[in-house]
Amino acid sequence: MAKLAVPLLIFFFLLSCIPSQAAPPLQTPLQTPIQKDHSTSQYIITAYLKTPLMPTKLVLDLGATYSWVNCDDYISSTYQHVPCNSSISNSLSGYGCEDICDGPPGPNCANNSFLFIPNNPIKPVDYKKVNGLNDALVDYLALLNNLGSLSSIDNFIFSCARTGFLKGLAKGVTGLASLGNSNLSIPVQINKAFSSSPNCFAMCLSGSISQPGVALFGSKGPYNFLHGIDLSKSLLYTPLIFNPFGKDFDPYSHRSPEYYVGLTSIKVNGKMVAFNKALLAFNDRGYGGDQD
Repeated sequence: MAKLAVPLLIFFFLLSCIPSQAAPPLQTPLQTPIQKDHSTSQYIITAYLKTPLMPTKLVLDLGATYSWVNCDDYISSTYQHVPCNSSISNSLSGYGCEDICDGPPGPNCANNSFLFIPNNPIKPVDYKKVNGLNDALVDYLALLNNLGSLSSIDNFIFSCARTGFLKGLAKGVTGLASLGNSNLSIPVQINKAFSSSPNCFAMCLSGSISQPGVALFGSKGPYNFLHGIDLSKSLLYTPLIFNPFGKDFDPYSHRSPEYYVGLTSIKVNGKMVAFNKALLAFNDRGYGGDQD
């Protein structure tokens, strides 16, 4: 893997890091630079989609169930819709089926097509102007491996979206990359395609204009930076916990895709803040703040 400059701010997330059974060989970790858009403070990755593979800028979202891409100008020779009542659709949490397409056939319009409702986490979508129901697609997604070439997932599942979903997102972005706690997030789909790699991902977020951060998928380390620094040996860890009813809870899903940490106390300038610690907990219905 190429050496990387150490950015200013680091976040590290591990997701059930248990190696799976035999799978196709993979030069891990897969990786992509993370650029910060300073006009919006959004973090952006570049993935490769379609056939032929095209660089695609996506906003990172740690609380999204699935990725989505603007399909109003989506051109690929390999995309496929997800048929209703197919083995793929039966394994997903979605919103219904488009029986008959009422417009020109294309990525966002097909008969007997499984549907999603993508979410813009930056600016609420005006569903009076933009159709919220969008077709699910399967196509190629590729990321760089540690040899500097592209490794592809040939059955990457994501949602289409209309151009109106892009409001509030950084210039040049055409969709959203899901890293949430769901079976459709990018890390989990990579693990399903290459299950010999651990189901893990790590992110290094940079505030620098000149030095990008990086997202790493399918490896517990080492994460090598300049001067021979293996950052995985110096990280501090805290367990992640999951709230089945997070702020973006979807009643059609089994759990919230968001991540939480178990906060136990707060210090300001080294001094403990006195408050009712029950306010930090949430119950089995997902309510926090000492609610019954």
